[in-house]
Amino acid sequence: MAQRTPAWKWVLGLVVMIVGAAIAIPLYRYADGDDAPGGMVIAVLIFVGSVVLASWIAYQRPQSSAPVTHASNRK
Repeated sequence: MAQRTPAWKWVLGLVVMIVGAAIAIPLYRYADGDDAPGGMVIAVLIFVGSVVLASWIAYQRPQSSAPVTHASNRK
């Protein structure tokens, strides 16, 4: 049976995206009004970075079924 992602991961990912948007949108609007294309690029990169981070947080990683054996545990 497939495992489901816990709700707290979805909520945390959403919070990360909201914070990224709260930073990026005003920065983009200010840079657009000031004719600063570099600031607009930075704002887009901040938003894309927050979306990538939120996706990484919410992504359900598969559980390993095999136990990890280390060289120090071998006899």
